[in-house]
Amino acid sequence: MSDQPVTVIVHLRPKPGAEKRILELRPLMDAEFAGTTTLSAQLFKVEDSDEWRDIVVVANREAVDKTPQSPYYQEWKSLVDYLKFEIIEPVTS
Repeated sequence: MSDQPVTVIVHLRPKPGAEKRILELRPLMDAEFAGTTTLSAQLFKVEDSDEWRDIVVVANREAVDKTPQSPYYQEWKSLVDYLKFEIIEPVTS
């Protein structure tokens, strides 16, 4: 496994009426994950779409496979429909 940071691009769609709560949960999740294998996370809305992207950088490939068990994350999962996960790793020689 690579020791390099790995980026995960999560394609998601907020469930109807959940947008406000998702935005409230985000800083709580960021604080909870600070100091863990999550190095950074940023949420984006896709222009002219109801889809969002969550760009998360984790310490290494092994960290991608560890599903957070925090209560905030569990609530977050109930408020979104996951459409696709893309894992991108640095190209090294």
